[in-house]
Amino acid sequence: MTKTNREPFVERVAKLCSWTPQKVQSDLDEINAGDQNLPERFTKVLEQDKALAKIWQSEKANSESNKRLLSHFKSNDYVFTRYDLKAILGKEDDELEQLLKKTGFQPVECSTGEDLDQAIESTSFLAEGWLPRGHVTALVSSPGLGKSYLALEVTRIITTGQGNWFDEGISVEVNSKVVIWCEAEGFQAGLKDRIKQLGIPPESIIFPFEDPLIDFKLDQHLTGLERVIAYHNPDLVVIDSLRGSHRKEEKDSKDMQEIMSKLVTLAKHFNIAIIIIHHTNKPTHGQPDFVDINRVRGSGAIAALCRMIWGLEKPDPEAETVRLKVVKSNLCQFPKPLGLRITDKGIEWTEAPHESHQEKFKQTKVDAATAWLKDFLEDGPKPAEEVKEQAKEAGYADITLRRASEQSGFITKWGPDKDHKFWRWELSDVHSSQSDKDEQVNNYEQVEHV
Repeated sequence: MTKTNREPFVERVAKLCSWTPQKVQSDLDEINAGDQNLPERFTKVLEQDKALAKIWQSEKANSESNKRLLSHFKSNDYVFTRYDLKAILGKEDDELEQLLKKTGFQPVECSTGEDLDQAIESTSFLAEGWLPRGHVTALVSSPGLGKSYLALEVTRIITTGQGNWFDEGISVEVNSKVVIWCEAEGFQAGLKDRIKQLGIPPESIIFPFEDPLIDFKLDQHLTGLERVIAYHNPDLVVIDSLRGSHRKEEKDSKDMQEIMSKLVTLAKHFNIAIIIIHHTNKPTHGQPDFVDINRVRGSGAIAALCRMIWGLEKPDPEAETVRLKVVKSNLCQFPKPLGLRITDKGIEWTEAPHESHQEKFKQTKVDAATAWLKDFLEDGPKPAEEVKEQAKEAGYADITLRRASEQSGFITKWGPDKDHKFWRWELSDVHSSQSDKDEQVNNYEQVEHV
């Protein structure tokens, strides 16, 4: 606070404390913090708190007066940041920390957009618009369309330092030309053949354990993976597949939140790209196998915590060409879709397949809920309340879920019995129909609202 800026402050303190302005000015000159820009919040508090003003003006700033000041803050529940306290007390971090411990005063912890800007780099891409550093990208499709093969093609591009991405004019910005591959599906023999086939430098693809035949499990190998990442500084980590990498319940939101949060933290901490290979749920009967965010299998937490999602789909079931597209991106505009064919020599890139007559059929919310419901009940019966809770988390309202359960007649709803005290749902084709259970289903419609 300059002497010019002090004048209104000096007058207010003098009036509050019945002192002369000259005494206040003299005291300020002797206080170490007096020549600093005091926080506006502090000056406002001084205006209203006479006891604080007397402590502030009573003597030179020293450890004893600073302790009295902090104790006064604590007893009156005042809130200041560490930046405020450094300006008020004229203390550096170490001295301030000692005073805080002695007085028990807790500064408020907060930060600003400026702090955020200094703490983290802006999002950068291995391939612009496709593969971000510091985030998790999911690669999803139905089985058999070539997800793992595509991930290996990405690995080849990175480890060989190829200049362009997928035959497009998008440059690849690599650092180490190293990829860590976490094989979780027991496919090591096939992986070996594909590495040779695609010409991936074998020394540039790293497995995060001494024995390359071990299947990766996130709960067992996370610490080892972190150490390998710290040592090799890779451009990319691939987990094939997400489902094989853990023993949790894929449809449970808490389980998937835990799993995905670990991967998100890993990507952010090391500022690396992570690709997780994952499956879609089954399409609704009679609808084409196109990928959108609702087709990501399992809990909605999986899609929610991925900042980028790629989808592989087959617009024409009879053709060999599949389409690669971005179905979610929180980081940039969607790039245009690409077409690809898997050949004996690797991946051949083409124009993205054109829309077929099937693609013009728009999937309704009920259709999406139907697909979700079939996938959720695939493992067996579930309590009706659990179905409703998980459906709500996935974005489906109760009325949408009810319509989905009724439109194709594939859901059986069992009432309470001697073994179960609650209503439960399951797929009709799991059990044969029985007249007494059919009667329960009909009665259910009168009392259960889902």
